[in-house]
Amino acid sequence: MGVSLAERYAEDGAVVVFEPSTMGNDLELFARAVRCASIVKYAHDRIADLSNFDLRPHAVEIQTCGPDGLRFRASSLGDSWISLGAYELPFISDTAGAGDWCTAGLIFYLFERSPELRTEIDYDTLARALAFGQALSSLNCMAEGARGLLSAWTPGRIIRAARDLSDARVNGLRSQQPQCESRVSEPRLNIFADEVMQWFTATVSNADGVGCCPAP
Repeated sequence: MGVSLAERYAEDGAVVVFEPSTMGNDLELFARAVRCASIVKYAHDRIADLSNFDLRPHAVEIQTCGPDGLRFRASSLGDSWISLGAYELPFISDTAGAGDWCTAGLIFYLFERSPELRTEIDYDTLARALAFGQALSSLNCMAEGARGLLSAWTPGRIIRAARDLSDARVNGLRSQQPQCESRVSEPRLNIFADEVMQWFTATVSNADGVGCCPAP
């Protein structure tokens, strides 16, 4: 039922996001879901890649890679994988909900930029949208619970912090997609505003570890 609904919306030009945890036992159904999706996002330890499946001409494939961040590709961008490393954080409190924050941030950014999004997504927009999603995910990793960040900050403040963080990450990137796989340099904590750093220490009590937040 869900796949049939997605196919119907895809036929009408809607953006369909498919985020499978596994391929499951029904590969024909999985193939249908992939074929109608505009964006497919999955974890590298669950699915190796989608090379054996028929994606839409302008579909975006996003593979999350744990502490190494994520990578993405699309036929309209040349099919080469492009990597975005994980943000480096002073500590991690809880990674619950990280993937949902990243996906929500990606969708929010894309439709904020283009409310009537129907065509292929250019490299610059996609890189910025993913960096924004990663920023939201990383900020939430320093709070307890899948929606812990919402207990500390208002939505407006969260969006501003994630925007500042992601803008700093992609600042200076060329607008065109590179011709081969590349890695975008990861920002360090000195790009955070004092306000954000104060929240790190004041809001979360379990600040024992240091490391990179696993990509969603």
